[in-house]
Amino acid sequence: MKFSQFKTSLTAMDSDKKVLQVLLGVAVATIFVMAIVTMRQDQRVVIQPYTLIDEAWIEQSAASSEYMEAMGLFFANLLGNVTPANLQFIKSRLDPMLAAQVRQPVMEALEDQSTLIITEAVVITFTPRAVIYERDSGKVFVSGRSRTEGSTGAIKDEAVTFEFGFAVDNYLPRLTSLNNYVGKPKTLEILEQREKLETRQKERNS
Repeated sequence: MKFSQFKTSLTAMDSDKKVLQVLLGVAVATIFVMAIVTMRQDQRVVIQPYTLIDEAWIEQSAASSEYMEAMGLFFANLLGNVTPANLQFIKSRLDPMLAAQVRQPVMEALEDQSTLIITEAVVITFTPRAVIYERDSGKVFVSGRSRTEGSTGAIKDEAVTFEFGFAVDNYLPRLTSLNNYVGKPKTLEILEQREKLETRQKERNS
């Protein structure tokens, strides 16, 4: 081998070595950045709620609409099917999932309802018909038929809606608001329509 050819080969090898060192450095930096990003991101847990067909996911402080709907349906079934026998069980299951700001009023409302249910031997059943997650308000609406039957045999059947507000705290859903009423869901769209109608009626009467 001629010395000139050997020198050229050595120079090329040295050049390749420098290129490989640069590429290795870039790869290490990329892996480091990806590791930091991954550590900062919330881990997403994918689940299959028993109340819904579609998959859902939950993160440390957020959840999919499917998950929210599943939670709304769970609470509606829990609160909408009450008997003297299962009242204490419902209260015990509900209490740890209540946010601090609503725990006292909700538990007080359940206590007031307890007196009527136990004294009058009232049985309340709820059959859900529809569930809606409203992203803008963060609320879940569960509508259906509620049937109340007392010890005297009197029966009341009506269309009702359960309205829930949820927040996710460290992968645990918390109930931040709770309301139930007769009639259809009071979504933002419905409330806006009612407000416009009331405004028109006031303008006509003025």
